[in-house]
Amino acid sequence: AVNVASRIQGATKAFGVPILLAGATRARLPGGAAARRLGLASMVGVREAVEVHELVRSASPEWARLRAEYEAALALFE
Repeated sequence: AVNVASRIQGATKAFGVPILLAGATRARLPGGAAARRLGLASMVGVREAVEVHELVRSASPEWARLRAEYEAALALFE
């Protein structure tokens, strides 16, 4: 778990976001937590791809709409 957390922390720069979470961590947050799924990422030293999410500190209704559109497009892409 520590290895994955370290890799995710290092991936924030590559994704251009301030805070990344693993999918398992996102699942433990309250339903109202503002986060968007960014996809699967390969991490050095980790066998399986890790689902990553961007955590947002403050989300507007506009952000929620854009997140839904982004995640729909991501699903089509994947």
